[in-house]
Amino acid sequence: MKAEPIVFERTYNAPIKKVWKAITDKNDMKQWYFEMSDFKPEVGFEFSFEGGTENKTYVHLCKVVEVVPGKKLKHSWRYQGYEGNSFVTWELFEEGKNRTRVKLTHEGLETFPQLPDFAKNNFVQGWTEITGVLLLEFVEVADIIKTLDVGVSPDQLWPLLITVDAVTQWAEGFSGGSTVESDFRKGSSIVWKDNTGTVGARGIVSERDENKKLVFTYFEDGEQPNPDSYKEEFILNGNNGQTTLSIKAGPLSKKYVKMHDPLWDEVVIKLKGMI
Repeated sequence: MKAEPIVFERTYNAPIKKVWKAITDKNDMKQWYFEMSDFKPEVGFEFSFEGGTENKTYVHLCKVVEVVPGKKLKHSWRYQGYEGNSFVTWELFEEGKNRTRVKLTHEGLETFPQLPDFAKNNFVQGWTEITGVLLLEFVEVADIIKTLDVGVSPDQLWPLLITVDAVTQWAEGFSGGSTVESDFRKGSSIVWKDNTGTVGARGIVSERDENKKLVFTYFEDGEQPNPDSYKEEFILNGNNGQTTLSIKAGPLSKKYVKMHDPLWDEVVIKLKGMI
């Protein structure tokens, strides 16, 4: 007897292009979904991954059966060594420029063996976590905002933002022994390297207003800065020998905001200690 499928619908504050990439790009997928050796949104493409419970890992065997680029992805979902075959369908609907409604349908669960791990409730819990937390935190973005009040003038604080040794010191929590290379002039490159010389991040000094504002814009090799590029912005407001330093870092996936926010708290503490 055919059972009712599992259906989830959720709207994300993210453009449809970004959500589509999240569910079809293997490098994106491994950051929030499952890690796969390869994946292509092409009919007939077969892929596999491992997942399961605390007590048992299952090999999932899947095959793409329908693709409408940017709108729909459907693939089979079965388990190595077990009977049954089900289908997962992702449907994407544009709800404005930067909002996407996703409808996920998982049907055919009744074909699996009547084992506790294959109970419908387990799938409901799994998809609730995947669509309601993991995908949301990956595609939706936010900024990290920090503020530091110090008893020095902006011109006294400014050198800590444009000196290699100082920047390397307060960014230690991120770099883990890495060094920064830059002359901090507007338009100049800024490159972070680990202790083996491998580049971890690169960008440019996109804005510099002496003693007032400094902005680093980061981007991947071969790319150019754009409005969505990750930026680190430092704004200094001074009055009567006092300075408020406002720091904004982003946009970042909410997943990484959770990870990096405590590190920026450490930056604020280290900067204060260097004054």
